[in-house]
Amino acid sequence: MHGIGSPAPAHVWLGIPHKARPPRLRRLRLRIIRFSGPAWTYGVKEVEFEGVPARITGPARTVADCFRLERLVGPEIAIEALRDALRKRLLTIAELSRVEAVLPSRRLRAHLEIRSQGDA
Repeated sequence: MHGIGSPAPAHVWLGIPHKARPPRLRRLRLRIIRFSGPAWTYGVKEVEFEGVPARITGPARTVADCFRLERLVGPEIAIEALRDALRKRLLTIAELSRVEAVLPSRRLRAHLEIRSQGDA
């Protein structure tokens, strides 16, 4: 969506509310992730695709989710997403830190600390 990371994954990752019934879409290979509380709302914006309302995460939230869901996507994907988003200037360390404060990730926090020490 944001052009972060390597080519498109084999699945479309879809976040749904914790207790919602997952959609059945025969033409798409879906990977369902369930969210609740701040994880369902923080860093999400309402958009329209061809007249259909949708909710998407911004670049900082997307990178944070890669770290939060690292066991599903793999550590190399999370690090690649972080490097790529920073290189393309799609986010700042400050934006990413704000997301991490609301949706904590130990690994992301460690990467942010390393980067902030490098800037000092």
